[in-house]
Amino acid sequence: MVPGRLAGWLRELGFTIGVVSAFLGVLMAWYGVNFILGVGLHSYGFSKGGLPFVIAFVTVEIILMTVVGLKAKRT
Repeated sequence: MVPGRLAGWLRELGFTIGVVSAFLGVLMAWYGVNFILGVGLHSYGFSKGGLPFVIAFVTVEIILMTVVGLKAKRT
């Protein structure tokens, strides 16, 4: 993503949205595998639960990215 920013393909807003999207991917890779999937071959932990919190967090982040993107597009 950094070469895209240096080349001018991504401005501040695009870079910020990319960083938030990458963080959501890391969130699913770590938290989702460990706590949402539960016990299994790909799970490192033995905990269950947390799905409503993760869904709420991801939904809020997507809504915020959409609102910021629409506001930036108007200006």
